[in-house]
Amino acid sequence: MLSVLALEVTEKRLRALVMARGLKGLQISQCLSLERTATGPFPSLEELDNLLARMPGAPKNMVVVSSQVTLVSLPLELARLRALRGERLKEALRWEAEPYLPGPPLECLLGYEEGRQVSEALQEVWVSAMLREEYQALKGVLGEAGLRLLKVYPPEACFSWAALYPRLKGEGAVLYLEEERAILAQVEEGRLTYLRTLPLTLEEIKAFGSARKLHPEVAAAVEEMALPPGGLALILPEGEEEFREFLPPRLEARPLSFPCPLGPCPSCFASLVEAAARQLSFRPSWQAIGVDDRLPLWTQITRRIHLAPLMALLVVFALFSGHYLAVKYQTKRLAARAEVLRAQKEELERAKKQYDELKKEEEKLRQEQDKKERQLEFLRSEYALEPRRLSPLFALVSQEIPSIREFQPLGQGAYRLTAEAPEVGTINRLVTKLQASPWCAYALLEKIEVEEKSEKITLPPPPGEASPKTLEIKRKIYKFTLRIQVTP
Repeated sequence: MLSVLALEVTEKRLRALVMARGLKGLQISQCLSLERTATGPFPSLEELDNLLARMPGAPKNMVVVSSQVTLVSLPLELARLRALRGERLKEALRWEAEPYLPGPPLECLLGYEEGRQVSEALQEVWVSAMLREEYQALKGVLGEAGLRLLKVYPPEACFSWAALYPRLKGEGAVLYLEEERAILAQVEEGRLTYLRTLPLTLEEIKAFGSARKLHPEVAAAVEEMALPPGGLALILPEGEEEFREFLPPRLEARPLSFPCPLGPCPSCFASLVEAAARQLSFRPSWQAIGVDDRLPLWTQITRRIHLAPLMALLVVFALFSGHYLAVKYQTKRLAARAEVLRAQKEELERAKKQYDELKKEEEKLRQEQDKKERQLEFLRSEYALEPRRLSPLFALVSQEIPSIREFQPLGQGAYRLTAEAPEVGTINRLVTKLQASPWCAYALLEKIEVEEKSEKITLPPPPGEASPKTLEIKRKIYKFTLRIQVTP
């Protein structure tokens, strides 16, 4: 489980919060607010020791929300923004924001985040800046307390996300109130799209709010911001939770509250909640607004690795890669040729199989032809010699059986008849008629077999379809053999 400790230092209070990312998403496990015992923009070692003693199990990785980080908005050409990325974009923003930085450009640490698109050619970019020496001083104090500083975030870039917690999606508007100023912010899909600071004290806003009217400057800022459907989220100083009563109902104002196992965290922890959420997100763009002194990966590599051996290694790698690609290309060609030969082999095997089937069919037809010729020979000889016996026999058989498969004379007026019938009743009728005939001594059913035959019928395509339909009809055929004795 990933976790981080977030710390915010104000003039009078020291606030801390522990957030973890687990299977259920982001969860706050602890939050604590203490009165400061020291002065200055950063905590003292004693304050940190006291804080950690009151928050057992707090992680060592931490982020800080500090007003020492300056946040400015710059319009940047959209084409230039798309062409520059990473450190190149950060260096370009360093000189674009030079008049607004807290010190010389080269002595400042920067962060940035894309905002709303101002026009078709311009994109708003938020730039955060902090003096390097101040960052190093803060990092040193935290290091003495056994903590590891990851990033320092400006409060303006964090509290605005509070209206979207914990899903961090959609849009929201926030009114952040302090003793000496009020800040209105709007965020859409994780991007800060509006930020305005008003030099109004809490008492001045309350003075108008007592009559259920909104201060003119706040009202103008709300109209300029275009309040989203969710209403206005409030971030209030500690002890001012009833301030919503001083605002008109149309604003749908609601003080923020964040769930925690030890009790809900009030809205004054909003900056800490969103700073921790940014640090625990898997999107580097959400962390880019934070300030740190880590060198770019390429710079670290070039400082730690000698370039000459690296170039030699790259040349060897390029040679082996070229050889590998050549072998892979030849292998691919041989595999394609093998596939063609395999297809030709399969085609030859199919042709050979078809040839064997035709040979079998030819042999079957030849046997059938021999059988027909024997039958014709019999008809030419026996039938001509024994017309009185065969004429009534064939006349009776032809009435019931459409086709005779085999007719074999056995001598002395005995014959064997092999034929097919569509049903058993046909065979019964034929035997009955033979036995009832005066010229038939007897009719003996020697054998009967059942065979199943299938026929395919091709029907014309139905309306709206292009291909014809083929039906397969299965039927049973009864193959039987009769021994017949005919009297002269």
